[in-house]
Amino acid sequence: MIAQHKATISMRMRPLRFKCFSCNSTSQNVKVPKKRQKHIIKKHYPKKKHGGQSTFFKKSMPPQCLFYKVKDVLRSGIEASEKQSRFRYVYYYTFAFKVGIFRNGNGGFSSATKTVKIVCDHIECAKCGRHWPSEVVTIYPYI
Repeated sequence: MIAQHKATISMRMRPLRFKCFSCNSTSQNVKVPKKRQKHIIKKHYPKKKHGGQSTFFKKSMPPQCLFYKVKDVLRSGIEASEKQSRFRYVYYYTFAFKVGIFRNGNGGFSSATKTVKIVCDHIECAKCGRHWPSEVVTIYPYI
């Protein structure tokens, strides 16, 4: 009976997704290209307050910290929330603190948010065919 209990515990502790060796190397190659970094900083870190787009709070999440954290999150194997197009997946990640404000559809701004929306191109694992994020397209605060 004790052996059966230990087997049950070990079954619960196993990760939900098993990766093949190729998946491990594929998932570690997530990039945020310089061109995309410049785009995100220009559009979502405006110099003037609330420039018409969803904006990050610069003091709570400086750009380089954001890029580093996003790469780390994507490499950890976070599940995609939705498929945006044939080649892009959308991921949502919630921080423990408020990172910015999100522009709502009515022309105003919603309250501060802890969640970011990450849009990524993906790559397929050569061995098992699973999709993994390869290159970040954009990141912005989201409700």
